[in-house]
Amino acid sequence: MIKQVSSLEKLPEKLETVGAFQKLPMVMQSFDILYSAIKKAKRVSPTKGIANIAKRERNSGAKQLDALMKELAAPLRTYMESFPKRHTIHPYERSLIELTLGDGNYHYIISRIIVIR
Repeated sequence: MIKQVSSLEKLPEKLETVGAFQKLPMVMQSFDILYSAIKKAKRVSPTKGIANIAKRERNSGAKQLDALMKELAAPLRTYMESFPKRHTIHPYERSLIELTLGDGNYHYIISRIIVIR
């Protein structure tokens, strides 16, 4: 008899072999991400067909702010997804993280980035 796994039951995550540090992403510097997002947000134009100047400017500001937030959050999300989870990496590399960053700092830094995003 085959036991079905419900959607609520999760399979344990696979433990990575040694080499998780080689998969770390190249992260752009913070000011590069910021200036790139500002440049892309400036290019957003207001919705066409709004005759009232005040409404058009309000629409333009709202769209630019939305574009800025999206351009800042998207790179952070992709970087966070590509960083290895602490509980899935090899115990040797986990001990290296604890020795270099200290106990709990890796998780703290990643959680801070999630909060900022």
